Amino acid sequence: MKRVFNKKRDVFLIAFSAFFADLGYQAILAGYPLFLVLGLSAPVYIFGFAEAIGYGGGAIFSYIGGRLGDKYGRKKVAIAGNSLIPLLSFIGLANTVPQAVSLFVGGWWSRNFRSPVRRAIMSDITDVEERKRAFGLLHALDVGGGVIAVVYASLMIMMGLAFSLIFIVTIIPLVISTILLAMVNSKPLEVRKNEVKVEVKKNRSGIFKMVVIATIFFGFSYYSFGFPIITIAQSTHVDYLAMLGYGLFLASSSITGYFIGNIKIKELTGLAFSGYLLAAIANLGFAFLFKYGIEGLYPAVITLGVSTGMIETMEPTIISKVIGQSQMGKGMGTLGMGRSIGLFFGNILMGILYTISYFYSYMYGFITSLISFFLIIVAMFIYGNNL
Repeated sequence: MKRVFNKKRDVFLIAFSAFFADLGYQAILAGYPLFLVLGLSAPVYIFGFAEAIGYGGGAIFSYIGGRLGDKYGRKKVAIAGNSLIPLLSFIGLANTVPQAVSLFVGGWWSRNFRSPVRRAIMSDITDVEERKRAFGLLHALDVGGGVIAVVYASLMIMMGLAFSLIFIVTIIPLVISTILLAMVNSKPLEVRKNEVKVEVKKNRSGIFKMVVIATIFFGFSYYSFGFPIITIAQSTHVDYLAMLGYGLFLASSSITGYFIGNIKIKELTGLAFSGYLLAAIANLGFAFLFKYGIEGLYPAVITLGVSTGMIETMEPTIISKVIGQSQMGKGMGTLGMGRSIGLFFGNILMGILYTISYFYSYMYGFITSLISFFLIIVAMFIYGNNL
């Protein structure tokens, strides 16, 4: 690895807090669509609306969390949000669809509330030149925890254990996640004069706006991975293969985040071509390879994972470079809000289109990802590509 971070201990505490958070709630996200659609017999479009409520409301909570973090302290807000994520762990005890949806919404809104301030803290404690590596590490450990979560959840399903038990044990890593976050020394590094000069350049404001608009459109296509889980289950008629597909998605995303954080690549170029464009290609795979089972769908899953790893590393890195340090929470909150707005409409439309045919839903995802790609190309043409 390259030189040590200035605040190595705190960078790794945040990253491992993310690891344990995903070690918990990703097991729930993998099983939630199966529990809701197959266990509680909810139609797929109801799943789409449920996801839309969670992600759409999360837009508001992302923005509020970021603003409150700037005003009252980012660490306090991050801990408050993280401590309420375990609401997700009780979904398996629900007897009705409204109960299950309410618990999902509460936990997911809490997760969104803490995410922008956690990213802002990571920006606070790193130099500009460290941030791509820091966000790459954060994403790698974050999603890496999710890989393990999907594996143990899949094994528990293969053993015939109930969703109620699988979900409730996730409280343990979620509590550990909050403890690690509480141990972080969130005092910012001293902001240097040359960094301030970079942040106030006029074209930085234009790039910020274009990235937020692009992430909204990508949110239109970045549906809950519950849809591919359902697709794989319907194609193979084997539930654990669907959950393992989610693990494959997370693993490819995690590995991508780690390596991208440690290689030299221009952020806007990577976001456009290896992020949004690759996501569009993945959607084509889901649309046309359904009949081939895992032989066709797993490559699409890996492609989507690689694109997501790139996007989740590059987006916050770009935002951290173009927004003032005092407004970092607001900037990250706006980014999260943009994604959640897209996810709100995207999941509703995905659910409706999927009810007609999976093909139409993924073609919709292809088109909206392509729009995000072209928006970043336009941004590079107008504002340059020299972050």
